[in-house]
Amino acid sequence: MAGSNAAQSHLVRFGRTTIEVAIGDLVDQPVAVLIATGNKRAMFGAGAASTLWSAAGEDVERELRSHAPLEMGTAVITGSGRLTERVVTNIVHAIVAPALGEPARPLLIPDAIEQALDLATEAGARSIAISIIGASDSTSPDERVGRAEVVIDVLIAHLRTRKHRIERGILVSRFEDDRAPLESLVVRARERRWTS
Repeated sequence: MAGSNAAQSHLVRFGRTTIEVAIGDLVDQPVAVLIATGNKRAMFGAGAASTLWSAAGEDVERELRSHAPLEMGTAVITGSGRLTERVVTNIVHAIVAPALGEPARPLLIPDAIEQALDLATEAGARSIAISIIGASDSTSPDERVGRAEVVIDVLIAHLRTRKHRIERGILVSRFEDDRAPLESLVVRARERRWTS
């Protein structure tokens, strides 16, 4: 697992938007909006959620809970708490797990990501960083790549719409071993699913 040093990869262009892969923590990405995995109980705890809570502060968790009851397969936007110091304006929480520590519901992930991207667009985001929604520290490398493919597919579908203003997208993993397969996914998506 990588630390907070977020080394970025090469850029792949999808129209006016570039997509890249970063290894590190979501909170360390230089973007306006972070899109993270969330749970129905609006709780932050271990792993990436703990890092997000530590960096953003408890006000974000409190704001997220004010939107309760949270529904699975949806997304909720909050302020960014202390992350405003790093130019992050909002955090979008893709609600894909029933509770902290419980596995994500794979069938709900695409809808939650789509709603998350819509909320980022409504917030006027020009740059976003998105974690591998539904993946946790215990998710196998193959499962992470499968979940990343879903993220990329939904992101590309969103980029095809004219309503977005996203110029930069970063797919973030905490695992260095994910770099090559994720970069390959982005390149293949450009070759197979995008026409200039």
